[in-house]
Order: sequence, then structure tokens, then C-alpha cells
Amino acid sequence: MLVLTPSPLSQTTPLMSVLAADLPIVHRCTRWIVETPKAARAALKTLEMPIPIRELEIVSIKEAQPEQLKAWLQNASPDKPVGLMSDA
Repeated sequence: MLVLTPSPLSQTTPLMSVLAADLPIVHRCTRWIVETPKAARAALKTLEMPIPIRELEIVSIKEAQPEQLKAWLQNASPDKPVGLMSDA
């Protein structure tokens, strides 16, 4: 399962537009494919992730190896979803 998560438009006052009903799914994501890791960490912090941000696997789509992305996506499941976040 691939979970598309919106990035906040403002980095100074980030407001996430994730519905409360979707938070449990987002919280299960321990692997994240992102455009900019620093911005993604800041955005994920606002979601009160159940594990420390530093323990999440966050990879920049620009720097990731194709084999790594392929493996992550092939192994993604409802129990182990992969998050995808793009900069606004």
C-alpha cells in the first residue's frame, strides 16, 4: 500500500491536511519516499508519529537507488505501507 500524504504549503506554520480517520494509516508508515527529507521530517513531526522521526526510513526520491524503491514498493502492504510525500 502506498500512502500519498500532502505536504504543508507553509514551512513556518505547517498545517497538515490529513484527516483524523487517515492518521492510523499514516502512523503505520515507517518508510517514506520524499522530495526533500528535511521538509518531510518537519511535516511528519506535526503528525505526532508514534515512533521517533529519526527511526523512520526517509529517502529522497532524487537520491534513492531504483532497486531500493522497487523493493520498498513490492513489499508494501496494508500492514507495512510506504509513505510518499512531495514538496508543495
